[in-house]
Amino acid sequence: MAHMKNNKGVSLLELSASIAVIGVLLGVIVEGVSIRKASEIRGFMMDVSSFQVAVQGFTAKYTDWPGDMSNANTYWTTTANGDGNGQVDVSNSASNNETFTAWQQLSLSQFIGGSYSGTATGVQADIGINVPAANRAAVGYYIVYANTGDGIRNEIGLGKFWATHTNSNAALTQAEAFAIDKKMDDGTPQTGLIHGLDGSDVTAGTCLSGSGSSSTYNTSSKTFSCIQTFNAIP
Repeated sequence: MAHMKNNKGVSLLELSASIAVIGVLLGVIVEGVSIRKASEIRGFMMDVSSFQVAVQGFTAKYTDWPGDMSNANTYWTTTANGDGNGQVDVSNSASNNETFTAWQQLSLSQFIGGSYSGTATGVQADIGINVPAANRAAVGYYIVYANTGDGIRNEIGLGKFWATHTNSNAALTQAEAFAIDKKMDDGTPQTGLIHGLDGSDVTAGTCLSGSGSSSTYNTSSKTFSCIQTFNAIP
């Protein structure tokens, strides 16, 4: 009998208390994830803004785009010259690829911090080595001349690592991309200073629907499906 008394079942009151504690703990965990993601998004926006200021300062000082300037080697012997056509291009040359020498030259000119190699194997962006890293794992930035929305331009991109390519795999959820676009621009993915588009690793139409001024982010879905591009000089 004594043995049976020491092994009583859990009472309803005790069970309710346990469930309440678990609920509080889960709430703390969910809130923590939300805070972390919000911090990452703020970091993305701060990074991009600082890069835009750096590019603007560089072009004002050297009257040329980083990576594209045809006389860069006269300033910094460790970098390569571009073709001077006003476009920060991606090419298949490992030794002279403007999209990577752009970051190297921004660093050598002290417009940004860090140190970047300026080279790549083919066109592979190695996060933190030839392109800057963001505060999310395997996510970084790139510079390229492209038309990702309503006009062709030199733009700063935010994307995830993609082997043998520039880093344009999906780095953001639809809601995150919309939040950045709404905060810094017009909230429409294919117009304005900020463009949102499908990552290279997702099915077309996953990040956004529609086109032009009628385009919208698919915020009802919560998958990592978007990359974003920002006018290099807003």
